[in-house]
Amino acid sequence: MVRITGIMALLALAAASGCSEFAIVPNPAYTGWAEFGAGSSVTFEGTQDNGTGEVPFRLTQTRLESSEDVVVLEVTLAILTGDQAGPSQVTRTQPDPNIFATDHPTTDPDSEIEELENEAVMVDGQAIECEVTEIVLVEKLVLLPGILVFGPLDEAKLQLTLYRNESIPGGIVKSEELKTTTTRSHKENLHVVEYHVVEK
Repeated sequence: MVRITGIMALLALAAASGCSEFAIVPNPAYTGWAEFGAGSSVTFEGTQDNGTGEVPFRLTQTRLESSEDVVVLEVTLAILTGDQAGPSQVTRTQPDPNIFATDHPTTDPDSEIEELENEAVMVDGQAIECEVTEIVLVEKLVLLPGILVFGPLDEAKLQLTLYRNESIPGGIVKSEELKTTTTRSHKENLHVVEYHVVEK
């Protein structure tokens, strides 16, 4: 099953860097939607692979609220089988305006962030000029006191490439993600196939 939380983590804008570990920063998942009115939406298609084969999916986010300080999103997820979509899973999410810097890879002070050359991404026959950001984040396993570990500590490595354009609801046009540990891997790619903008 495709995890909504895993996909949602990618749907963000790059934010401030150089923050201290406990700094409070704007939440990319909030700021990417704050300037779009209720009814704005974006639909992604992509694949996810946890080591057992690729699973295709379609993900749609739609803004339900248009007030200045509240963003509420309806998230619809469907697994694709051939040309057909399976039963949809619908949830609501309300991203906080601010988060700890370490809560997101685009704001984590331990992330290695490199800005690459702009690149055009085709969306429904239209070339969208995107800022391209490459992020690498390595996290060591955190142990609780009194726990014995035999062998080297595990670590999780995230490699994430974001293609961003602020004219798209949510700000993300395309993303490529690879998470690995010594025993597991998770690969996820997605791109916008259609979007709708409603002015506030």
